[in-house]
Amino acid sequence: MAAKISEIYFVRHGESTNNVEGTFVQENKHWLTAKGEKQAQNLIKVLRKEKFDLIVTSSYERTQLTAWPLLKKHKKDFVVWPVQEFTPLPSKRYSKLTIAERRRLNTAYWEKCDPGYQADRGTENYIDFIKRIDAVKKRILKGNFKKIVIFTHGAFIRHFIWRNFYPRRKIDNQAMLSGARVGWGLAIKNTEIIKAIKINNKLYFGELDSRHLKN
Repeated sequence: MAAKISEIYFVRHGESTNNVEGTFVQENKHWLTAKGEKQAQNLIKVLRKEKFDLIVTSSYERTQLTAWPLLKKHKKDFVVWPVQEFTPLPSKRYSKLTIAERRRLNTAYWEKCDPGYQADRGTENYIDFIKRIDAVKKRILKGNFKKIVIFTHGAFIRHFIWRNFYPRRKIDNQAMLSGARVGWGLAIKNTEIIKAIKINNKLYFGELDSRHLKN
C-alpha cells in the first residue's frame, strides 16, 4: 500500500514593528514594517507555483499581512488556527518597556524554568503552550490535504519542531529547558520557510529555506 504523503510549509511572519521598535504594544496588534511588506512580497518567488489546499495564519495581524500577497495571488481566503506566539508575560508588564528591558524579563522567565508558572490572568504557561502545539499537530496529522502553508511565529515553529522530536515527553522543568535550548539554538529569520513532510502519521522536517531573502 502506497504511503500517503502531504507537505506542510511553516513560514515565520515578516518583520514587524515589534521586531524593530523600542516599546511594546498589544501582542496581536503589530503591523509589518516596510521591510516586512517587501519580505511578504518576496515569498511569492518561492511559493508562486505551489498549489495549497489551505492557507493558515495565526490570529495576529502580522501573520495575516504576511500571507496577504499569497492569498491575493491564489485568490483564496485564510483560516485561523491556534498557531499564535507564546506569550508567557502580560502585555501590561511589557507596556512602554524597551527591547532590552523586555529581554531581561523574558530571560528571567526562562531561567525560572517552571512550566506551570502563569504570570498573570490571560497569559499562557509552558504546559498549555505545548498542549496547543499538540492540538495543532493532531489537526495536521488528521487533515485530508496534499499541501498547506502555515503563517506563524518563531517560537511556535521552534517548539513545534522540538515537540515533534519528543512527542511523549512529560512537560516538566527539564523538558522546558530542553525546548528552550532548541529555541535558543534555532534562529528563524522573518519569512524563512521550513517544510515538513507528512508520511502516514509522522512529520519529517527539512532545512530552512531563505532563498527569497538574499535580494
